[in-house]
Amino acid sequence: MTILAPLSNLANLIKSLNIKPTYIVQTSKDKFQICFKLNDKDIDFKEYELINKTLAIFFESDINVCSIEKLFRLHFL
Repeated sequence: MTILAPLSNLANLIKSLNIKPTYIVQTSKDKFQICFKLNDKDIDFKEYELINKTLAIFFESDINVCSIEKLFRLHFL
């Protein structure tokens, strides 16, 4: 799960989630992706997308990156 966020909101956003992100990746100046590894192997893809979109709307992020077919590549792994 990934949330796109500007730098100004990053600290507050992480505190409000009350869970530690797996990764925080700076994607451009003042923009970050906050990533959470999901441990549930049997997650329903529709449920995943709904949760991702709900978080994106709540945090005023980009809802266009919420679908399951979006591949997130970590360049340092």
